Amino acid sequence: DAADGLVAAYHAGRAPVRAIWALGRIGADHAIDTVLAASNHPDPNMRATAARALATATDPRAVPRLIDLLDGPHAPLAVRGLFRTADPRAIPALARLVTMTPDRSTRRLAGRALARLRPRWTQLSGFFYPSQDVKIRRIQAWLLGYLDPNDNLAGYPTQRLTNFIADRDQLVRAHAAASLGRRRAATAVDALQQALSDMSPKVRANAATALGLIGAPTSRQ
Repeated sequence: DAADGLVAAYHAGRAPVRAIWALGRIGADHAIDTVLAASNHPDPNMRATAARALATATDPRAVPRLIDLLDGPHAPLAVRGLFRTADPRAIPALARLVTMTPDRSTRRLAGRALARLRPRWTQLSGFFYPSQDVKIRRIQAWLLGYLDPNDNLAGYPTQRLTNFIADRDQLVRAHAAASLGRRRAATAVDALQQALSDMSPKVRANAATALGLIGAPTSRQ
């Protein structure tokens, strides 16, 4: 079939970069071993093309190489691949990328990949450290809403979100209110009711939505 012909072309050296590019177009899963080998090729153009092809993979054999690629120039492509594979082995590396990458779109996609995985608190507890970096606090407040809801560790995620409701940054507060709603955090009702008076319309709206999800009144009694 087409994949077999492209694999043969790659190994025969007949326009090998184009062969890997074409494998990416039809889906790297059709020839994952060849694409993985190409991702370690000495030619940087070949490596870049293979990274782009790996971003189309869903085969779990691609995951270790995609994790490796998070540490280099092909991190945005690797994140796309890890979002597709949704493999829990990527959780620590994705969390590290979220805190380190200066690229906003890569940070957002890494956060989405983490959210899709529904990690447990124990898998990410080191990520939720106190931070002066508002970008980190924003993604912490957002991601806490996507942790496994059955893994509340004595209420610690909910407590962190309740603290975030008082953050000086309005987007942190808005994310925290939305996350408390996702977690159906009944112990945060008082904080959410106070947030109904927040200066930010988005915080007020998220707090009202969260209270509705929890089944609590949207006013203080």
